[in-house]
Amino acid sequence: METQDKIKASKVFKAVFEHTFDAVFLTDLSGNYVQSNQAACSLLGFSHDELMGLHAKNLMVMDEETSFQHYWEEFLRQGKMEGVIAMVQKDGKRRMVKFKAFAGYFPKNNLFIVSDITREVKQQEALKEIAKVQSHQVRAPLCRLMGLVQLITYHDMPEEEWSSCLDHLERTAKELDSIIRNIVEKSNCEEPKGGGGFPQ
Repeated sequence: METQDKIKASKVFKAVFEHTFDAVFLTDLSGNYVQSNQAACSLLGFSHDELMGLHAKNLMVMDEETSFQHYWEEFLRQGKMEGVIAMVQKDGKRRMVKFKAFAGYFPKNNLFIVSDITREVKQQEALKEIAKVQSHQVRAPLCRLMGLVQLITYHDMPEEEWSSCLDHLERTAKELDSIIRNIVEKSNCEEPKGGGGFPQ
């Protein structure tokens, strides 16, 4: 009965392994990749055979202060770990991922389940940049526009000064329009900078 349960569990895992949208990696206890699903290959741009020739430290971007070996030993000691990290694709670009890792999930093998969150990270970075722009760059031309409007509304102005005032309004409006266009472009989100440590 126990053998049948193991066989059934093995079939279930294989089905999940092959069809899940998450990237799944298996490493040996030293960190060498020994198995991966198609989602993992698609995420990083490697073929299955190429991935099998790599070590986890080749694809995980570590911070400069702590070595991969330190994090790896801590992972094996704790038995599990989760967090956010940058992983390196075959073309050298970085993908930001959220991972859950289980040491010794199988005899002599560690299990890593990885979700690509690059788009979410890019959106967060863009929103932070937009907030920065709005709080500094937008405020200056907006204040000038409000001042000019008040000047026109509440003060009698000689006719010869109207032309100068309108010129100021036009230049300020164009400046504000340029800033808004820049905000829109930034919101399209370019590739994230990546980096960061193993656990979070």
